[in-house]
Amino acid sequence: MKKKIKYILIVFPIIILSILLLIMSNVFKTNIFKSSSGKTVALVNGEEIKSSEFTKIYEARKNYYIDKAGDESFLDKPSGKDNLTIDEYIKKTVLDEMVDYKIIEEDAKKMGIEVDSKLVDKKLAELKKDLGEKYKEDQKKLGIKDSYYKDKIVEQEYLKAHEKKVKSTFEVKDEELKKYYEEHKNEYYLAKVSHILLKTEKEANQVYGELSENNFGELAKKYSKDQNSKESNGFLGEFKSGIFEESVDEVIKNLNAGQISKPVKSKLGYHIIRVDEKKIQPFSDVKDSIRNEILNKKYQDYLKKLKEKAEVEIKLNDAKK
Repeated sequence: MKKKIKYILIVFPIIILSILLLIMSNVFKTNIFKSSSGKTVALVNGEEIKSSEFTKIYEARKNYYIDKAGDESFLDKPSGKDNLTIDEYIKKTVLDEMVDYKIIEEDAKKMGIEVDSKLVDKKLAELKKDLGEKYKEDQKKLGIKDSYYKDKIVEQEYLKAHEKKVKSTFEVKDEELKKYYEEHKNEYYLAKVSHILLKTEKEANQVYGELSENNFGELAKKYSKDQNSKESNGFLGEFKSGIFEESVDEVIKNLNAGQISKPVKSKLGYHIIRVDEKKIQPFSDVKDSIRNEILNKKYQDYLKKLKEKAEVEIKLNDAKK
């Protein structure tokens, strides 16, 4: 699993960038594909993003999705985003990521952050070893060279170093931690949870309609699609907040012990959730987690301001080319 995660991080958008993309997701809502340039697709604070670099990343991303879809025709279908086709949306996403990275990279260099070329070579060698023959197969399939992977490794190192450097400048006092804890206590639950898992919303609503005060376990055994928990009356175990998918986690946060939720959707299907026992974790147990939450929020605010100050000019040619 670790090898797969490492590979996905190299080939596709870097996680740290997603913070900035989420914050500034409305920046390029207008049609960015009508302006023209030659060898430049964008200017970021006067620095060029070259069309050759854009094309290298775009082609790899496009080829990946073509491989998954089975043929190229799907690129002309609607993406469901901003009235763009899938091909246009891939281009938009790639350019968004490149602009955001350029902004962070420039800031990192101003801080004196540098990436060791020997470290990059070492990480590339590790990636090749981890993937074995798949490395060459995917190079051929995606139309990419070693330089593509090296560029992505350099990006990761800059982004990690930048986040660490910026966060080191933030001071988080105990008073701030305690205040946050008091304001978000229900987010730090420790709960024993049972559920009934159904495939469809219709099934979930039907089972929910059959619930009475004492038949939850009986209905779990009869209907639940979760084979691991159904024989124990739907009991899943004891969990801290943040373990479950966000939609489920949010429901548990707002239920008291003994309460049962209405059906809630997750990637697995539809859950009817019962909280059997629940308590709030003491401050001392979650202090470090709260510190990380606050530092992440401060870093997001820093990135947002960085983006707002940046001068960005989009020069990408027609997306259909």
